[in-house]
Amino acid sequence: MTAAAAGPMQALPTLSPYHPGEIKVQDRLGSRDSADRIGPFLRKYLTDQAKEFFNELPLLFVGQRAPDGSIWATTLSGVPGFMKATDDNHLRVSLKQIYADPVKFAEGDRIGSVGVMQHNRRRNRLNCIVESVQPDSCSLKVLQSFGNCPKYIQVRHIMVDEKQLATLGEEERPVTQGTSVLGPEQRALIARSDTLFLATGFFGISDETNGDTGCDCNHRGGVPGFVQVTGDGTLKCPDYVGNNLYNSWGNVVVDSHAGIQFIDFDSGDSLQLTGNAEVLWDDHSLPGAQRILQFVTSRWVHVKGALPIRVEGPVQLSPYNPLPSNSNSAAITGLRVTSRHNDTPDIVTFTFLAPKRSDGAPFCEAGQFASFDFPELKEAETLNRTWTISSPQKQIAATGRFTISVKKAGLVSTYLHEKVTLGQELIFRGVDGDFTLDRAAKRIPPAGVLLIAGGIGVTPMRTMFAECIERGIPVTLLYSVRLLEDAAFLAEFLEGAAAHPNVHVALTLTAEKNVVMEAKTSGVTMLSGRINPAMIQQVCPDVLEREVFQCGPDAMMNSALRDLESLGLPSAKIHQESFTF
Repeated sequence: MTAAAAGPMQALPTLSPYHPGEIKVQDRLGSRDSADRIGPFLRKYLTDQAKEFFNELPLLFVGQRAPDGSIWATTLSGVPGFMKATDDNHLRVSLKQIYADPVKFAEGDRIGSVGVMQHNRRRNRLNCIVESVQPDSCSLKVLQSFGNCPKYIQVRHIMVDEKQLATLGEEERPVTQGTSVLGPEQRALIARSDTLFLATGFFGISDETNGDTGCDCNHRGGVPGFVQVTGDGTLKCPDYVGNNLYNSWGNVVVDSHAGIQFIDFDSGDSLQLTGNAEVLWDDHSLPGAQRILQFVTSRWVHVKGALPIRVEGPVQLSPYNPLPSNSNSAAITGLRVTSRHNDTPDIVTFTFLAPKRSDGAPFCEAGQFASFDFPELKEAETLNRTWTISSPQKQIAATGRFTISVKKAGLVSTYLHEKVTLGQELIFRGVDGDFTLDRAAKRIPPAGVLLIAGGIGVTPMRTMFAECIERGIPVTLLYSVRLLEDAAFLAEFLEGAAAHPNVHVALTLTAEKNVVMEAKTSGVTMLSGRINPAMIQQVCPDVLEREVFQCGPDAMMNSALRDLESLGLPSAKIHQESFTF
């Protein structure tokens, strides 16, 4: 049929990385727009950064569906390098499986996996099809690869015992198995666990516009005991605020089969369970729960010493973890507001005394965030929020105080703007974050860095900008706001640019004309319109030689990411922080 005979030409459907179950949950929970903005980061290939990430892992957590339809979670382990990208679309993985593992790899299987770099809280998801299986390895073709929110990952330095690794899956280990009833040992392992790995799957009808079929595997974390055993083999797992993609929940609403693995990282013990899951949408009975996943066990396998691992040093729980309502944890501290002032019409900066660290180290690094709890704003639930520390390190050291700069944009920020006064005490959970010059980048090149900020995303850039000046690192700041009055900390940026020849500031206004701004402002490159490749090249001609850090709304960061990649900048040199989470 010709186009003329078919009538008016219809627009092609927009490709979506999400399948119908995921879209159904996103629509139900009002996160479809934010999920679509994150969509471009769900790639069908491995970026250079992803290749490097998986090559450095000692563990890979995998979800797979068995021939009987049950879904299991398991763990592959090896000396870093046991996973190796052979090109942008394939991985070769050493098949070192735990003893009595119910998971068996077969050609054509669609598996889900998640890599967690626990020592620095990085997490990447990987969905693959098994192309071939050899006795000691398999080849995986990448279907989808993307980074995930690091919020509830506990910091552990995991080491592989190579002697144990050599006999993994062959040397006998103590094994206990059961059906629907968990024994005392299994309950005890769950009660002390702060981490689990959840395998789910979608094997329904899919097409080129609606995601893909196969398994997913994801990480869930919280304080020890965050998962409750409420029946013989019934578990309740809270769902905390996350990245709003709802991959696991999207699977569960169309296929209740699921698998869970708990690991004792000190002993290497593994507890694998398979059964059926259900999302309890209106259940908020566990601390911090937006909703609850109820899992009913049908079969389980408990293996002592299953993984050849040990943990070096102390475990550092995530400051995002909701605490039990009766917790007296020393991790929380009351901090009083010592001052507050407006930076822009909708941004207020709050100042607090900086608690001294017991190890004598600086209070924070430039780019890190402070975590606060708000138990009083929502019935039966403690809300947790984080804000990037907006005061430079030099200022914190000189004054003993730190600041957060809060844009009015939701329940908690509105409360801070309208209700929090001088002397009021807020519950402080701690400082964390890897969006720093030295943690995010392997090295800072001689050309320096490019900082790209949008709106309130300028807060980590303020501290990074100051650190670059302090360390003599060449820095260019490209800052996008609607109006000149929305540009927080602009006087500081201009002062830095005026005083240092290797520092440059460019401000682009999306709602005012460039010619008007030139008459008002000097000492800065003034632009108008949204960030684009030509603008990036104009303000930073040597961008390909720099490390790039960006923070701001998802839409801006997605667009800037595409712009940078179109200019030829490798994804491994682009580092992002988001306020979506």
